[in-house]
Amino acid sequence: MNSKISFQEEVLNLLSRIIKEQHKDSRIPLPLYKETRFVRPDDIIRCEAANNYTWFYLIDGEKIIISKGLYEYSGILEGQGFIRCHQSHLVNRKYVLSLHRDDHIHELKAIDGSLVPVSRSRIDAIHKAFSDLHNFG
Repeated sequence: MNSKISFQEEVLNLLSRIIKEQHKDSRIPLPLYKETRFVRPDDIIRCEAANNYTWFYLIDGEKIIISKGLYEYSGILEGQGFIRCHQSHLVNRKYVLSLHRDDHIHELKAIDGSLVPVSRSRIDAIHKAFSDLHNFG
């Protein structure tokens, strides 16, 4: 029976590595006014909804606004290491430095110095995402 478990674990580990390799160079389209930018998810620090627009904050300091809602990208990005920490915010787990608590307010501090709000309903999911060492990377 142990050989079955270890074989299953090996298969799952292999599938996990294959999926990570496929996402390594994947890019998502960000339609702008006169062009469509193709951005790697690893280059995005965070996303912020603003009505029917979404701001993308990139690792090089660039900010891109597109005329699509955050919900159109949340499914794609959550599968690539992003955390939905608030109704209006997605943050790349790789670029989170810390979780700040002040009274009943929780915020994630990102590598660019921004403080991203965490809603009370999502605080447990945030703790879970960072408590599992397998989620890092």
